[in-house]
Amino acid sequence: MDSNNLNTYLTTYWTDKKSGKNEELAKQHGMLLLKNLKADPKDLFEQIGENVFKFQTFPLISWGDFLRRANLAEYLKPEYVNDALEITSARPAIGKGEFLFVSCFSNLAFTGGKGDIIDLILENFVNLKVFVLPSLVIVSFINR
Repeated sequence: MDSNNLNTYLTTYWTDKKSGKNEELAKQHGMLLLKNLKADPKDLFEQIGENVFKFQTFPLISWGDFLRRANLAEYLKPEYVNDALEITSARPAIGKGEFLFVSCFSNLAFTGGKGDIIDLILENFVNLKVFVLPSLVIVSFINR
């Protein structure tokens, strides 16, 4: 894979508005993609650009089904989910699962201050809680 080509897409995706004050996100995302990308970066980022997270009640979702439901299974290896769950930080705070969702949906971004997530379309702050069970995920969203 051409890492310069990938870096172009990462720079375009991880704008200041998308990453908040998390300057290392593009680099971390790039490392995950080098390991887990199954397709051309152009195709992946076009699909992510079309992905809009809809805030609704979800049944239990298996981690194995997450990429399929996010329309990304043909672009990313299943291991991407577990790798992305490991990306967290203390300040600004990125909780478990937040990077995964922001990296997969174009309308979600990190805020510049509190480490929360914002819906870029509705401009609502979102409190995301991900409870990881062995193979299932429980996601709780609170619009503020």
